[in-house]
Amino acid sequence: SYDHEEQLASRNDLSYETALSVAGGSEATRYFASGLWKNDAGIIDNTGFQKQALRVNLDQTISSRFNVSFGTSFMHTLAQRGLTNNDNSGTSFFMVLPFTPSFVDLGRNPDGTFKLNPFIESNPLQTAALMTNDEDVWRFVGTARASWEMVRTDAHRIQLIGNGGVDYFAQENELLFPTELQFEPADGQPGSSLLSNSDNVNYNVNANAVYTYSPPSGGITA
Repeated sequence: SYDHEEQLASRNDLSYETALSVAGGSEATRYFASGLWKNDAGIIDNTGFQKQALRVNLDQTISSRFNVSFGTSFMHTLAQRGLTNNDNSGTSFFMVLPFTPSFVDLGRNPDGTFKLNPFIESNPLQTAALMTNDEDVWRFVGTARASWEMVRTDAHRIQLIGNGGVDYFAQENELLFPTELQFEPADGQPGSSLLSNSDNVNYNVNANAVYTYSPPSGGITA
């Protein structure tokens, strides 16, 4: 009897997360910065998740009527996704195990190759060890804001406010299935490879004029 699930998901590598932040400033200048480094080790071969992130914010008062602020956020993630989703082709790990009796030996042969699964078209131990399914994502978000109090009296106030931002996103997915995999067709080709790339950039800019009226005698403010 073999515990196929234990054989498949028996990794216990160390996971870690390190975060650091700093904030401070003066009456005119205020800042905040933070960084993150994270690694989640997967329990199945060729699975896991890594993340690096950096964030910086800055507020600056130029004068009593003019101030600006900036914000940036940078993130990079790398996900090794394995093959744990549902499917109708008998290739995903947990769609194969229910159809494989526990008396079937799916381990390696003396020469390092994997035994064939006689009950369904793939060996999940072989698939986990040889295939890769990696997702690489980069993202940057930046914002800026400026505020100028153009008019300021006891009764009237006019403020000009400008905002802008950019959001950049790029993703690459790379999947590789070598020809040794049991479910790969015997067509003389060196396996299957899939590569996809996508990216997107969004911009947002707006400007507003805000007028405030305060009657000298008090009452409703417009």
